[in-house]
Formats: sequence, C-alpha cells, structure tokens
Amino acid sequence: FTQTAGIIGYNTAQNNGGGMYVHYGSATLSGGQIISNTAAQEGGGIHIAVDNVTLDGVQIAENRAGYGGGICNHTNCDPNLSTCILWGNNANIAGSQICNYDGASSALVTYSDVQGGWPGKGNIDEDPLFVDVDGPDDISCTQDDDLRLAYNSPCIDVGDNAAPTLPPTDLAGNPRVMDGNGDGTVVVDMGAFEFQARVHNTTQDIWYETIQPAIDDANGGDEIEVLPGTYSEAIDFIGKAVQLYSSGGPEVTIIDGTGHYHVVQCVNEEGPDTILQGFTITGGNADGASSDDRGGGMLNINSSPTVTHCRFSGNDAVSYGGGMCNWDNSDPTITHCSFSENSAYGQNGYGGGMFNWTRDPTVTNCTFSGNSANLDGGGMCNKSNSYPNLTNCIFWGNTASSGSNEIYNSISIPLFSYCAIADCLDGGSWDISLGSDGGGNLDADPKFLDAEGPDNIFGTADDNLRLTYYSPCIDAGDSAVPLAVPILFDLDGKDRYTDIETIADTGVGPFTFVDMGAYEFTCSGLAGDLNCDGEVNLLDLCILANHWLHSSNTP
Repeated sequence: FTQTAGIIGYNTAQNNGGGMYVHYGSATLSGGQIISNTAAQEGGGIHIAVDNVTLDGVQIAENRAGYGGGICNHTNCDPNLSTCILWGNNANIAGSQICNYDGASSALVTYSDVQGGWPGKGNIDEDPLFVDVDGPDDISCTQDDDLRLAYNSPCIDVGDNAAPTLPPTDLAGNPRVMDGNGDGTVVVDMGAFEFQARVHNTTQDIWYETIQPAIDDANGGDEIEVLPGTYSEAIDFIGKAVQLYSSGGPEVTIIDGTGHYHVVQCVNEEGPDTILQGFTITGGNADGASSDDRGGGMLNINSSPTVTHCRFSGNDAVSYGGGMCNWDNSDPTITHCSFSENSAYGQNGYGGGMFNWTRDPTVTNCTFSGNSANLDGGGMCNKSNSYPNLTNCIFWGNTASSGSNEIYNSISIPLFSYCAIADCLDGGSWDISLGSDGGGNLDADPKFLDAEGPDNIFGTADDNLRLTYYSPCIDAGDSAVPLAVPILFDLDGKDRYTDIETIADTGVGPFTFVDMGAYEFTCSGLAGDLNCDGEVNLLDLCILANHWLHSSNTP
C-alpha cells in the first residue's frame, strides 16, 4: 500500500486502527495527514502489525485510542518515521503519540517532532505551532482546523532532505523543499506542509508566509518585502509606520481580499511613513454597514498613507469608493497608480474609482478608466469641501448613471494640472466646472494600447492602459511633482522620464517630456522602429527618407 500527499481523517474503528490498519504486506505514506481518527482499542491514527512500514513527511495529529493515540505498533514491528509530526494525539491507557504494545516493537523515528519526546537523531519535542489548531469553529478535531505551520514554528527547516519517499510537493501542492526560515539553506520542514516564506521583514530579518503577521510583528520604520504571488487576505496597517513593498511589482504581486470589506485599510492615524508600494489590490467588497460600506480596495479614515505603483482593480463598494475611499482627515499621497474596473454599485453609489469626503489627497500620474458608479462620479467623486490636487492624470471611459462619468464634485474644487479628461460634461473643451484649471489639461482620447483587452470588453482586468505612440498624453505632463517626491519609475518599473524625440514636448517642469498617466511610453527597441510605435512599416521608411544624408552638422 502506498499513499502520497493524501488525508486519512475523521474515521472511527470499534477495535483497532481508527484511520488505518496495516496487518499484511507493507505500507508507505509520504507527505500526508492522519488526523482526527478514533479507535476504541489500539492505534487511533494507525495500527501497525507488519515490519515494512515507512512514513515520511506525515502529520499525525488529534487522533484518539486506548493504546497509541497516534500509532500503535504490535507484533514485533519496527516502522520507520522521518520528517513527521506527532502532536495532539491522546491515549486513555498508554502511548498518546506512539505505543509499542507488545514490548518487542520499536518505532525508528528521526528528524520528527514528537510530543513528549522520542529517541532518535534530529527529533524535537516542541509545539509545532499550527496556524489554527481549533479552526474558525474553535473546536479541535474538526475539518476546519488549519494544521499548516505558522511562521514561527520550530518544525520549519529541520527535517531530513534524504527521507526516502518525500513527494516533490506538499499537501497544498507547493514545492516540498524550501528555505522556510530564509537563512540561505534549503531544508525540508517536518510534517505534511512546507512553510512558504514569501514575506520578509528585512529590518528584523524575519520571514513570514503571509502579510498581516509581518505587519503585526513589525516596529515603526521596518521595511517588509513581499515576494511575487497571490496573497488571499485583507491587511490592516494598525497604525504602524512601515514600508510594505513588493519585490516584483503589481503584475506579479496581488493582494486578493476574497470578498472582505476592505483589501487594505489605514484607520489608525497612519501618516506618510506608512507606505504601500507595488501591488495589485483586488477582491474587496464593502457591502456592510457604517464604514464597511466604503473603500472596497482601500479605506483611509483619519489617515494619510503613501500609496505608489499600485493597481486597484476589481473592487466594489455598496456606497462610496469602490477602488479607494478617503474619509475624514485623510490626505494620502497617491502616485503612479491605476484604478480600473472598480464600482460603487448601491443606491448611494458614489466614486467608482475613488471617493473623497472633506479631504485633499495628492494624486499624481494616475489613470482612472473603466470604473463605474450607480449615481455620480464613475472615475472620482469629491464631496463636502474636498480639494484634491491632481497632476498628470488620465480619466477615460468611466461611467455613472447620472452622466457625471469621469468626475463629480459637490461643494468641492479639485485642482487639475496637465490631466487628460476625455469624456467631459459636454464633450467639448476641458470644462472648468469639473474643478480648478491648473493648465495643460486635455480632453482628447488618450489612445490606450488595448482599451478592451483580449476579451474585447472595455472595463475588465485584461485591458491594457499603456499609451500608444499616437497618444496625446506622451511628453505632455508636468515633471515637477513626481520629481519632488522623488518618483523615478512608472507602474511597469520603467524610467519615468523618457523623451520620445519624434514627438513634440508639450509638458512643463525640469523635464518637459514626462507623460500623463501611470505608464511612461518608451520605444520598443525594435530595430528600424524609428517612430517607436512597435512596428517597422512605411512610416519608419518616410522618417528615414526625410533624414537621408543628414548629419550632426546639418541645419
């Protein structure tokens, strides 16, 4: 009998072997669990009565029996266990974890965590620190128990890489041998799960599997680096001035709120030293009451964090700010972010992309596209004396049932400088009623690379909101604001200040060629692509012909 990365659990035997009874032949179990089984007599987890049994990377927990709550060995059998965890098992008479019933048997155990101790090389007797041994129902031995290893488990990186039958992946399908504690040495973990160290407090040099525990343990001023992956959780900065940043950028680093009210929240007077950088924020659904009806992607209350190089997409709120809500004394600084496919969908749905209430956020080089509101302000809604300062931003293709598709202001006057608002109230020139005109604004189509994406549906996650060569937003922004931060790279991590020589510089600031929006247009690098449009065609030939025989001395 051979079983790899499976679960034997929640079974009952009137006599022996609640989970498994091995009486003839041989058995090999690798990388699985034997959990929450019960036997009236011997071997709550497994009863062994043959001499050829091997268990590698197995978790034996929360089993019950008279003899051998975890394992009962009977009739001169000597099973081999390596890289296992035996914890939380119970026996009414003898051998809670392992019982050698006949006195002639002897389990050979190495590199394992055995409650109460067991002789053998590499064995430990320490609480394995499971993530949630009782589960959400607060009752142990039920199917919602989470027996993965917590970030501070003593079972991380102390198993045996040479255990003969370890599978290539753990019970969750993750790689089996990882550097869980981040010390540079790759060692397998004890038990059925491999701790996935993906979040690193670089200041304290502590590794975590998920983001929130890293924030919980952090001190002010700590930097937390997050490796690429999807993190299914909601995070709260809990008032801490920490820098949370991704190593790979928003394309490959996603925080998915999976329906939580807010994917990210700053509601404890966080200031500008609280930094969120380089993530895709998605999956928020603020459909609750009171403050839980706003800020599906991010909620800021009495807080002014710094948010940079992030994508807010696929978030909803029943009332205010599907992508982000800034409420009461919240003046965040938001740079190089995109807000797309967010919605404020309820009867009081305002500000699909962003909602500001009595606040003055600073928004620079951001793109608002494909957001929707049931009432007003598909892209942004400003209410009750809000004065946001927007520079180098693009609003295009947002919708609202009232007709105020891009921006709606109520007793509020935002300042727009070098912004493109392509769907103004009357479709004509930039309408001053949208706010205060700081100059350099456009009402032209920004000409995104693929506004509908491969699915040919505008306002979905596959839309490509990068600029094409023909975009009027290229070299048309104000470089003074991003330089003052300073911000050196766009949402793709490319140089923020790239001059396209074949396009007239209509911007202002120290560099008159910074682009509007979250992305800086750059040449494709394709040989012969003289106009940087990503193609080599007749237009490039015309440019070449027009400059034929020119030299540096040509007037």
